[in-house]
Amino acid sequence: MKLQPLVSVVVTSYNYARFLRQAIDSVLTQTYSNLEVIVVDDGSTDESRSVIARYGDRVIPVLKENGGQGSAWNAGFDVAKGDIILLLDSDDVFLPDVAQRVVDAFHQHPGTAKVQWRLHLMDVNGKRLGRTSPLERRRMPTGDLRPRIYNYPNYVWPPTSGNAFSATALRQILPIPEDTYRLSPDIYVNVLMPLFGAVVSLVEPGALYRKHDKNNGITTGTVEQAIDLIEFRRNLVNTAALHQKRKELVGTIAAKVENRDSKFLIGRMISKKVDPEHHPCPDRVFSVCWNGIITSLTEPGTYVYQKLFNVAWFVMMLFASKDVAWKLANSLIYPNYRHPLINQFLKWVRKTQKVEPQPQS
Repeated sequence: MKLQPLVSVVVTSYNYARFLRQAIDSVLTQTYSNLEVIVVDDGSTDESRSVIARYGDRVIPVLKENGGQGSAWNAGFDVAKGDIILLLDSDDVFLPDVAQRVVDAFHQHPGTAKVQWRLHLMDVNGKRLGRTSPLERRRMPTGDLRPRIYNYPNYVWPPTSGNAFSATALRQILPIPEDTYRLSPDIYVNVLMPLFGAVVSLVEPGALYRKHDKNNGITTGTVEQAIDLIEFRRNLVNTAALHQKRKELVGTIAAKVENRDSKFLIGRMISKKVDPEHHPCPDRVFSVCWNGIITSLTEPGTYVYQKLFNVAWFVMMLFASKDVAWKLANSLIYPNYRHPLINQFLKWVRKTQKVEPQPQS
């Protein structure tokens, strides 16, 4: 890579005019100067385009009809000329030196496909909340993850504004399927990028992630959350397609990956037990349970209490009636379904685990 590579920052926005200026300013004030700022407006109906216009030739505007976040990413990638591409949601903010740290990481680790970092959480007004995403106790990996993710595809990665990609590696998986990833295209990109090179995790956070009412960042104890089965099935179908894409890219070495994906197995178990008539996968409940138990016990980077908790959950789901399975499914995902004493116990256990034993490749 060049000594001073061009860095493309793609800012995507939809009706976030109230945050957009702060996001763009955080890119324009980076300590690293050889960068271009691409601002993609995905058909906003607020004042976003007026905000963008005020920057003149300091940004590259891409104004399009509304098509979802996946299409906005594709539109930004299409015009990006940089060797490195950073992503920034328009309600988030970069720290001033993140671009320089990303460039340094690519230089220090040849063959890197992706650099990632944590984000400080902040409220709607920009006040830091004292937490990060991912949490500090969850170690983000550095190294060549391929030997592991061919079998166990999950690894710790941050939200959109915590990722930078080698343009050469990124273009091997573009375009993002826009119908499938109208929302959450970061899943598609972050899952596949480690197939093309090493992942480097920066030690210090590089951005601020804003929690507010429109990004589901604020949840009160009075909100009775529950699984949306339609959305749940859509995610299962998307994950199955993502595993198929992985197999197309790497061949038979990843032949069994869908049965070693703990999150996918949990989702399939829930769908099969609580809504078998609409379950989108050709599963047998015992096989899903068995693979879930094996994966829970052998997946790297999880605590012993997590392994045992998940094993017990799969066994209980296997024998549960539909009504009980619904309660077990929601209790795994949403704290409001659990007994308060269970939540207190889990909170205490997590506090005793300072750092997740995620192996460094």
